[in-house]
Amino acid sequence: MDSLVVTKNYQQVLALAFAVSEINENPQILPNVSLGFHISESYFSPRRVYHIAMEFFFTRYRFIPNYKCGLKNNLVAVFGGLGYETSRYLFDILNIYKLPQFSHGDFAPVLRGEPHVSYLYKMVPSDTHQYIGIIQLLLYFKWMWVGLMTTENDSGESFVKNIITMFYDYGICPAFTKKMSKLTFFDELLNVGARWNTIFVEIMESNANAIVVYGDTEAMLIFKLLLHGGETDSGKAFYKVWIMAAQLDLTAVSMHRDWDIETFHGALAFTAHSQDVPGFQHFLQNRRPHLAKDDDFIQEFWEQAFSCSFPNLDGNEEILKTCTGEEKLQSLPGPLFEMRMTGHSYSVYNAVYVLANALHVVYSSMYKSRIIMSTGKLKHENMKPWKLHLILRNLSFNNSAGETVFLNAKGELTMGFDITNVITFPNNSFVRVKVGRMNPWAPPGKEFSIDKDIIMWPRIYNQVIPLSLCNDHCHPGYQKKKKEGQAFCCYDCVQCLYGKISQETGTFIKHRDTPIVKANNRNLTYTLLVSLLFCFLSSLLFIGLKKTLMPLSCSRSAKTKNYQHALALAFAVKEINENPKLLPNISLGFHIYDNYLSARMTYQNTLKLLSAQNRIVSNYICDRHYNLISVIGGHTSETSLQMATILDTYKIPQIAYSVLAPVTNVKEKLPSFYRMVPCEKLQYTGIILLLLYFHWIWVGIIASDDDKGETFVQTLLPMLSQYEICTAVIERTQTLADALESSQPLQSIFAAAASLSKSTVKVYIVNADFKTISCLKWLIYAYETSDGIMQISTGKMWIMTAHWDFSSETFHRDFEISVFHGALSLASHSNDVLGFTKFMQQLCPIFPKGDGFIRIFWEQAFNCLFSDSKEAKENNICTGEEKLETLPATIFEMSMTAQSYSIYNAVYAITHALDKMLSSSIPTQKATANRSRWDPQTLHSWMLHFFLKNISFNNSAGDTVSFDENGELAGGFDIINWVTFPNKSFLRRNVGRIDQQALLGPKFTMNEEAITWHKSFNQVRYEYGF
Repeated sequence: MDSLVVTKNYQQVLALAFAVSEINENPQILPNVSLGFHISESYFSPRRVYHIAMEFFFTRYRFIPNYKCGLKNNLVAVFGGLGYETSRYLFDILNIYKLPQFSHGDFAPVLRGEPHVSYLYKMVPSDTHQYIGIIQLLLYFKWMWVGLMTTENDSGESFVKNIITMFYDYGICPAFTKKMSKLTFFDELLNVGARWNTIFVEIMESNANAIVVYGDTEAMLIFKLLLHGGETDSGKAFYKVWIMAAQLDLTAVSMHRDWDIETFHGALAFTAHSQDVPGFQHFLQNRRPHLAKDDDFIQEFWEQAFSCSFPNLDGNEEILKTCTGEEKLQSLPGPLFEMRMTGHSYSVYNAVYVLANALHVVYSSMYKSRIIMSTGKLKHENMKPWKLHLILRNLSFNNSAGETVFLNAKGELTMGFDITNVITFPNNSFVRVKVGRMNPWAPPGKEFSIDKDIIMWPRIYNQVIPLSLCNDHCHPGYQKKKKEGQAFCCYDCVQCLYGKISQETGTFIKHRDTPIVKANNRNLTYTLLVSLLFCFLSSLLFIGLKKTLMPLSCSRSAKTKNYQHALALAFAVKEINENPKLLPNISLGFHIYDNYLSARMTYQNTLKLLSAQNRIVSNYICDRHYNLISVIGGHTSETSLQMATILDTYKIPQIAYSVLAPVTNVKEKLPSFYRMVPCEKLQYTGIILLLLYFHWIWVGIIASDDDKGETFVQTLLPMLSQYEICTAVIERTQTLADALESSQPLQSIFAAAASLSKSTVKVYIVNADFKTISCLKWLIYAYETSDGIMQISTGKMWIMTAHWDFSSETFHRDFEISVFHGALSLASHSNDVLGFTKFMQQLCPIFPKGDGFIRIFWEQAFNCLFSDSKEAKENNICTGEEKLETLPATIFEMSMTAQSYSIYNAVYAITHALDKMLSSSIPTQKATANRSRWDPQTLHSWMLHFFLKNISFNNSAGDTVSFDENGELAGGFDIINWVTFPNKSFLRRNVGRIDQQALLGPKFTMNEEAITWHKSFNQVRYEYGF
């Protein structure tokens, strides 16, 4: 016997032959056309693969079954290969000829996600989806200390790199990573031995009981050799739960026939989805070597599968056992051959039908176009393989197994993975039991499912779910202490300090099912805490222009407009808690902090989130357990990033709702950081497109005199230059504190105002963050007060970034805003949310119901004081009956602002992610019952990341909410036109959009007719900007 055959792979050949046979016998598909095929063996050799690929285009193969219409090789597609390297080598040649290639195994890392791979069709999901499935499986069983084994090649390196990154995202530690050396020649299987012992001992001695094994057929053969080589200590192998990747199959060659496979009992394997195909087993049972004359593989398969030999005509070989040809395939153990169609074979079967259906469409169109010969037969030379590509993508049909086969626009078969449980028997046979599914294309919430009750575990565990932890959980009264030099999953348990043990919650949970608790709590609901850190109160700068103006004696002043952010949060939580379809038996709560625009207070309050047991609002408190699940904030870039430096350490999800200054690789540096706003780079693109649309090519820039302003200018200038837009002037704005520290503050303010007033530049791009706009408003106010004129606003066109909003502290109440009439700005998308306006109209400061901000807001918004205030006077008493809708929009708005809309969506994103997470960890039929007994102490914030990053839902306003791969809102910016009125109110008018998600039409749209221009333009747009 010259070589070893992986006999199990022969089923894939038979699946191909069976599919072709079915199609050729079916008059409803490809009438008058017969399919044929040729199969080549690569012998795990790259040189052989390239040689075969070249032969496709130069050799006249004889096709099987036995129909040959001529010597012309009418090649239309190639199936292969099973291993990622084979796919890659084939692709190098086939791509040149635009020939369709169907891969039913893994495909090379260098090809994943490449835009030019338009001729490769993937009949199994990509590794990315498998990684997600593995993570979900580990989290489901709480296996946090996990070993990794992989092949020593590019695919293995890619696997380790990606899976370890995801491990850290979800609090899973890699206990070890072992690489199985690739064999240079297949026959090396006979020679390797002792060198595996070291690896085997290290794996067996590890206390990681869950081990993920990644590789292909060759890797499985090496893996089995490793286990067999260490069989003297193999008893410890029975403690391991092997989690096998889809490319890995429980295969064997003839030399493995007597090797024990008990080690694999209880393994969990991801496999390409499969289904029983009618007639396939009968087709296998009737397979006989003497009847398959055109099958070049069957004789060698038969000899190695049944350990026999067919008579040698030369008579030179000694025959130990003669093959009769009547041996039964069903008698072979599973590692050598399976009678049920495997996932790989099912992929091959479907691939043949995909190709046949695409050909049917092409030939049908050729008939309609009368491309036929005089004999009435199709002229096959007119069938060019590249014509199939338009048909193949988005092709859909039902196969004979009753399943819908759909090849999407990316060329992926959308069937997902089965999760199977391997059950072995003493005769070295095994069965696969489907216990779960991972299908990324399934409806939301159903992507991952598993039935743990039917899983057979390794016998050593006596059907108790195995643990895979670095060490045991700490008992009550003990806390974790990190072990120096070891992974974060490993810790010692040390006794808590006196006074640091909370018994209250534990007691409540322990007795939750007793009559007294049931009597007082009809439906036990645990409260999860969502925290919002935002800037409601801001420290008032001590304003005194030396001796010219009197200082204001306020200790603080409320930025009243931001109170709507708190209301958006409260409204969203109220909606969710009243919705029986979201988080049933669980109530959301929240706590709000104010940072007073202080970095110190931001850090202090963020730390409080992690340590303090705060009162939860609104008025629902079921226990005092502090279940922080996520944080929303902050209001500015600086606040958001200051918070993130602490929260990311604890892997607590943080959703910011502010537009950030460009920061490279935010998600890479801060994996727990999300943004409910679009990518900042898109805003720059929007500004450029806006300028080009109106032919404004002579512009000025206004930005703050700090690092953020400098980043804005240095990012924008190259883009302006690239599109031949000239920058005439760059104005830097100081904070008021900086201006007042100068020796001549008035002169510096007037000088800046005069520069703007006298400039011939009509179009100004303003980096409209809080500092810049505050300074700009003060600058305009001071100049107008001094000179009594409005020269600054004459003929100016302001283009504001998405930070912009008309908001005034109470002492800005009389500031003129008409200077910004007609301005254009980009803004995070917003929409009207049903019921929100009514919710605000019903607010009453007399009965605050846990709202610690409403009285401060009310006093400063309406310029009054409540009667219990020491400074209250008879003529300025707040009645509580004041109407919010009477306030100027600079003080408060009744329609939901963009930032409030982002907060509203952030709360729902957290809720949907939490709902999916809980649903995925509870069997469907027991979900409601189990949720009512759900223990909040088993929930950790980091568990939410997988579900949060993949979230997608439609909100009540009809908008789709999801995050892109960078953790940013997958959407665009609205373009807003600002219309002001004499009473200091204003109107936002949506006049355009820049959208990175647009699939049809331009990404930039503008409704010019809807724009109201500044009064000095008389409704004629300014044409050139210089």
